[in-house]
Amino acid sequence: MWVRRKLSGLVLVVLTVGAAAPAALWALWDVQDTRLRLYQAFDQDIRQFQGKLASGLQAPLWDLNPELATPLLDAQFQDARLVSLSVLTDTRQLFYHRDELRRRDGHCATRYFPVLRQGRELGHTLAEFCDGVVQAQIARERDERLWLIGTQFGLTLLLIVAMLHWRLVLPVRQLVAQARALAERRLLQPFLWRRQDELGQLGNALETTRQALAQLFSRLEQQNQALLAELGQREAISQALAHSQRRYQALVDEAPEGIALLNPDSGQFIEGNPQAARLLGCRPDALARHTPFDAELVALPDAPALWQQRWRQALRAADDGALSQFRWRFQPLDGQPQRHIDVHLGRLDTGGDRAIRATLLDVTAQVTAERQLHLLQRAIEQSHDGIAILDSELRLRSCNPGFYRLFSDEQTGQLLPGLSTDNPALYQALLTRLDSEGSWQDAMWLNTRAGSRYCQVRISRIVSEEDPDNHICVVTDTTESHQQEDRIRYLAHHDPVTGLTNRHFLYGRMAEAIHQLPPRPFALGFLDLDRFKTINDTLGHAAGDCLLQAVARRLQTLVRADDLVSRIGGDEFVILASEMCCADEAAMLFSRVLAAFHDPFELEGKLFHISPSIGVCFFPADGDTPDILMRNADTAMYAAKAAGRNTYQLFAQAMHAQNAERLDLEREMRNGVQAQQFVAYYQPKVNADGELLCCEALVRWQHPALGVLSPARFLPLAEETGLIVAIGRQVLLAACHDCLRWRQSGYPDMRVAVNVSSRQFSHDDLAATVQSCLDDSGLPPDALELEITESLLLDNLDAAIRLLQALRALGVKISLDDFGTGYSSLSYLQKLPIDTLKIDRSFIQHIDSRSSDAAITRAIITLAHGLGVRVVAEGVETAGQCAVLVEMQCDLMQGFWFSRPVPAQTLAAMLGQRLGGQCLLPEESAAEDS
Repeated sequence: MWVRRKLSGLVLVVLTVGAAAPAALWALWDVQDTRLRLYQAFDQDIRQFQGKLASGLQAPLWDLNPELATPLLDAQFQDARLVSLSVLTDTRQLFYHRDELRRRDGHCATRYFPVLRQGRELGHTLAEFCDGVVQAQIARERDERLWLIGTQFGLTLLLIVAMLHWRLVLPVRQLVAQARALAERRLLQPFLWRRQDELGQLGNALETTRQALAQLFSRLEQQNQALLAELGQREAISQALAHSQRRYQALVDEAPEGIALLNPDSGQFIEGNPQAARLLGCRPDALARHTPFDAELVALPDAPALWQQRWRQALRAADDGALSQFRWRFQPLDGQPQRHIDVHLGRLDTGGDRAIRATLLDVTAQVTAERQLHLLQRAIEQSHDGIAILDSELRLRSCNPGFYRLFSDEQTGQLLPGLSTDNPALYQALLTRLDSEGSWQDAMWLNTRAGSRYCQVRISRIVSEEDPDNHICVVTDTTESHQQEDRIRYLAHHDPVTGLTNRHFLYGRMAEAIHQLPPRPFALGFLDLDRFKTINDTLGHAAGDCLLQAVARRLQTLVRADDLVSRIGGDEFVILASEMCCADEAAMLFSRVLAAFHDPFELEGKLFHISPSIGVCFFPADGDTPDILMRNADTAMYAAKAAGRNTYQLFAQAMHAQNAERLDLEREMRNGVQAQQFVAYYQPKVNADGELLCCEALVRWQHPALGVLSPARFLPLAEETGLIVAIGRQVLLAACHDCLRWRQSGYPDMRVAVNVSSRQFSHDDLAATVQSCLDDSGLPPDALELEITESLLLDNLDAAIRLLQALRALGVKISLDDFGTGYSSLSYLQKLPIDTLKIDRSFIQHIDSRSSDAAITRAIITLAHGLGVRVVAEGVETAGQCAVLVEMQCDLMQGFWFSRPVPAQTLAAMLGQRLGGQCLLPEESAAEDS
């Protein structure tokens, strides 16, 4: 089929090209000749038009009469090839003009004709001709030739296709059909051919092949029938043999024992049933690659030679006709646990090769049960519990050594004191319980060899068909655990440090008073120790526990017998004053508590003063559940702390709004930390000439709803909740990035100062945080200055100095902020590794009007310069303050006289400018200078 298609296509292409090529060449030549003739005629017509126009225009031009010339000139436009005609006089005046724009088709050409009379030029003519008509005529001629050639080509192609189909396609198709009939063995119908050409000869050859194949298949069919008859007989015999073989093979394969044949000389497995392969842990086809004494099968690492000798002796004995039997312990090849097999060996007489039949019976479960029984017996014997077997009347039949260790020999005759017939009520109840439920247990104090012990006694019926009237008794000495449970119950209701009742016991006492009929009123005082964390962190937790114990003892001496003092966690205590519902009574009680804390506490030979902040609420006036009362007392306690600590506050409903606002602010602040809403604003520090040399980074909160918030709104709560650590790191990192951009924009000496909070200084790994921010931003360490306050140094001066030295080792600068407002000791000022001293704004505010402030400021500047430390004055708001500080030779100044805190982009625009005269009102400065 493929040859036929290729041959037909090739012949068709050759004939088509041979017939179409001459016609196409002739048509191309004819079209070109017609084009040449038409354009020659076009040029001849233009020359004729020129002569006619020249002769016709002489008289009108001579007479200079356009009206007489217009009809003659308009008549020229009867020629469709004329597009425009213009006639000009010899003075270049327009005599006639007409333009037929619709005739602009094809290629246009302009011809110039002078108008002459008696050799003198009267004017000239401009005529524009387009060959669109000529091109249209050429296109018509080309289309006629193409139609003629196409018709001729189509008729020729149809004739060729008809000839190919008749002379080539039909014979080839017949040959293909006959070849397919031979392939499909349809040989009954003869192949008839009347053609004498090559295709006819090929068809006659196929007919001869058909006749030969028909005779051959007839003989083969006869032979096939004979073979089928013989195969049927053999199949019947084979099926009978196979049925017998499957029957005996099933007996072997389904046997619960492993059955295998072994070579008596080498011990190699010859074959075996699936159970034998499963026992050895291998596939049946891999069984012949192993011997019973392979190293992989040996269970004990030091016994391969022993097992090999035992197996060979057994094989030789079996080969001699004796039966061999032994127990084999081995490790299966698939990694399963070790097995124990009873092996039976005997000679197999088949009349052929020698073989040993091995029967393998898995007794692993039996061995395991025997071992478990032995272990159980040993466990009972070695148990510390007393275990005994009792008869139906609970008399002792046997017991383990643990039972004898608990009770003396005399006591074992009637089981246990308290369970014998001497106590008939208990004895009868025990028998009844055993008959109905089959078991009994109880805990009681028993007399043992070690004295009175608290024991757990359990008696159960032994379920056994052979001996159903026996019982097992287990006696466990639980004295220590019983005492431990008492201790746990005590700890469940008491604080382990102070011995006071805990939160759980307190809530129970409150619930008891609330649910009594009628309810009993009481006052609840929530007490929190001020500055306890400082003492605990400074002296250690052991000292803190001692302080809590001393506080607990002092509180217990202040309350009545019916009152309750509880410690609910940390440094928080609660006083529940029974039958108290009056503010005057509460005032008397909690005033005594406050007065009791005026006396110091002695810790490690030193006296420490500590004060409480107390919140008080009443039941039922301030709540009707323990949770509500505790929450309201806690709210009042925070109000006491806000009021200056070392006082008490009675709960008022207005505190709820403040507490809710505080919780909302804390939640929004945590979200703001995650969303990085805390940014750095910068206040410039300038020298005496007003030049901006460095700046201080001040935190602002870009609240999504409230706008930019001052630190006074959120910093106290951030310090209390510890969020100041994350906020401080964000501001520090932002300041490092901004300062690096300023230095890279052309101010390489620019520096930035960042404030460090008490939480960061005391609890955060400040040195690691600073190093991380410097690494992340790429800012040089000497461009960063950390500002700390004097109050951070008071708790532990030595630790503070070590931390400051570690920061100085990183290369950063240290500034001591708010100098003069705290405990300004010259001794520690000499020890501190600081670079800058900042004078607090309280001294600068009246420096130009109070001589005392001016004297203190001058002394601080002189002292700092004497120590080699720079001085920065903060809070400069007037020109007078600035002038005084310049006269005192203060190194740097900052304040609203120069600039308020601004964003980083605004400060970048201020670089290189002289600052001064930007003072704001005092109330504005108090709100923003933080």
